[in-house]
Amino acid sequence: MRPACAAIYAFRISVGAPPFRWLRAYRIERAKHLLRHTQLSLAAIGQECGFADQSHFTRSFF
Repeated sequence: MRPACAAIYAFRISVGAPPFRWLRAYRIERAKHLLRHTQLSLAAIGQECGFADQSHFTRSFF
């Protein structure tokens, strides 16, 4: 098994999801927190959470 595959496999076993899926869920949860507890704009929250742009950010909720 290649080292990259081994790392992804170990991450998946440890966390219960592949890295990309875990990162997407983390970003969404962080965005939800910021939406509830700050007065930041959608664009600012999207940027803060690592989304490419506001459109990408809003599409991620659906």
